[in-house]
Amino acid sequence: LVVASLVSLSRLDPGTASVIIWLGALAAVSLLVQALDRHRLTRLGNPFRSREWALMLALVAADLVLVGHDLRHYRWAGTPDESFFFMTAKEIVEGRLSRFPLSEDGVFGYHPILSSYYQAAFMKVFGMDVFGWRLSSAAALAMSLPFLYLVAREIWSPRAGLIAAVLFGTAQPAVGFAHLGYNNVQVYPVILASLAILAWSIRCRSLAGLYVAGTIAGAGFYTFYPARLAPLLALLLFWSFGRLSLKRTGSELWALLVGIVLAALPVLTHPATLVAHMMQQTALKGDGNATVAGWRGYFAFLVSEPDRLRKIWGDWLQSI
Repeated sequence: LVVASLVSLSRLDPGTASVIIWLGALAAVSLLVQALDRHRLTRLGNPFRSREWALMLALVAADLVLVGHDLRHYRWAGTPDESFFFMTAKEIVEGRLSRFPLSEDGVFGYHPILSSYYQAAFMKVFGMDVFGWRLSSAAALAMSLPFLYLVAREIWSPRAGLIAAVLFGTAQPAVGFAHLGYNNVQVYPVILASLAILAWSIRCRSLAGLYVAGTIAGAGFYTFYPARLAPLLALLLFWSFGRLSLKRTGSELWALLVGIVLAALPVLTHPATLVAHMMQQTALKGDGNATVAGWRGYFAFLVSEPDRLRKIWGDWLQSI
């Protein structure tokens, strides 16, 4: 199934059958790592205790109320390019969009189309208006809080996890972006869920959990571009727990890596488009043409213009 998925997704115009084969490959590997867990006498289990479940539900509900009560207010209007995300999600709900759902042919021609499917799902349930559309952003922030609690709890303590979740859920930048219809906040649940499940899986020594953490990290390729840092952050967390050793924890590392690669496979099978679109999100984006030749030419121009290159380097360092 994995090989068939690779071949099917590598075509220029993959269809529904490619998605089915890819999902089948994900499920098949999931069954395999679960069987390995049973052989190793390990299991993922439930990371939350009963009291923690109640606390997390209350935290999510409170954050949804905090963000959602004024989603229709006029003060959140005035960002013109936000409307393109609404129109794409609306086309999906109305059945007028025929693009491959796992491609990067979404808003502006380079955003992952699956992020718009996520918004469309909320519009389908909660209404084809600004509330249903922006509620997807509010939900992305709210659903990320339990995962932030979990990863902070595993690294430090339950108190640290609760403080981190409360502060993040009420932070001005997070709350502000959760009022908008962009796909920026879709980064939160992807990165935090992958790190949280990874941290818990390391404690449980569960291969299935590590595989799930990897697939969620790989799913970052279908949201906003910074979520593509999730695999690197996952490997960094894996290393910080002292697990990045092929001799001692080779099977655990492979479970994580297979999850990452397999989840991101529909994007990875088109490397030229992948690189060109990622370059669009950098200071080297040039004239905006999402082509490999375009950014190669712009990079050559920067090398021939050292003053321009030094300015970009200085701006990048300042942003860090």
